[in-house]
Amino acid sequence: MSPQQAREIIEAAAERIAEWKSRLRINTGRGVETWDNPTGQMVSVSAPEEEIVKEPQEFTIFLWANTLMVSIEEPVYVPATPSYPGFLLDPGRTVIRRTGWYLHDFISPLNSGEYVAEEQYKNPDEIAPNGPDNYPRGVAGYYFLRYGSQFRRLAPLDASTYSPYDVKPAEGIPRGAFYTPQMIQTGLEVTWEFTNRTTTTVTMELSIRGYTPEYLADRERRGLKPEFEKGQSVGSYDLMIRQTDAVKGPDFYVPPYTDENGTYHEGGMVWATNPAPTSNRRRVGFAPVSLTFNSRVNGPHTYSPGWTSQGDIDIMGYRKV
Repeated sequence: MSPQQAREIIEAAAERIAEWKSRLRINTGRGVETWDNPTGQMVSVSAPEEEIVKEPQEFTIFLWANTLMVSIEEPVYVPATPSYPGFLLDPGRTVIRRTGWYLHDFISPLNSGEYVAEEQYKNPDEIAPNGPDNYPRGVAGYYFLRYGSQFRRLAPLDASTYSPYDVKPAEGIPRGAFYTPQMIQTGLEVTWEFTNRTTTTVTMELSIRGYTPEYLADRERRGLKPEFEKGQSVGSYDLMIRQTDAVKGPDFYVPPYTDENGTYHEGGMVWATNPAPTSNRRRVGFAPVSLTFNSRVNGPHTYSPGWTSQGDIDIMGYRKV
């Protein structure tokens, strides 16, 4: 290429660049103006003066649960005596129940730091002395829980705890972290008293997931239930979960009395149980969180008037993280 040809090409390119600079220029506002090359028509493209604020997506929020209960009843042996042979009265058993994932309850959509049942969340284990209307009436050393269960009980389950949208557990959970000693009496000439134990471990997974109104309406229209796997992350919640057990209270004397049916009862020393609550904060979000609750085994191994620790498991309140 000769020097003259090179200069001609450079000049032609400069003219072309200048032409496009004049066709494409920035508006005084946001946006651009340009000319459509085939028609020579000017086209103005400008952004709106105000930002478009999208409304936050609304979700219906559910707490899902998947619970395993293992209840162990120990064997019962009748001890041998000089006049009576010992033997195995009851071989014991292990009872296992699984719910699978089921929809336990609604969760309120909250802003960060907001509570549901704030007082119960902050003071779940608060107790108060027994008053004149609480059993045993006026006996020192007995007390009651200030706050009862606030929501559907996690364990044991009953019909009232079954879920919204009818997504039910495959099996019910009849016990919490249950514990009881048991007494067996047998024999003709001699009565033996002895105990075996029933202990229960409850392991559950919890997950909080959100569903759009459109998804739920579509499922309802087709006669289908919400699906655990289709839920979306809606952040995390701190749940205050309480296990309520029972411990033996002090002995006290009851004078002879006649009950409302006219039956006379001898007086004597008796005792009742006190509640023993244990609460812990559990952070639950989209990813399943596993929790385990065990029987509280620290009561008397005796049977009078009977001693059982139910080990009820309750959500007392929650807050949005």
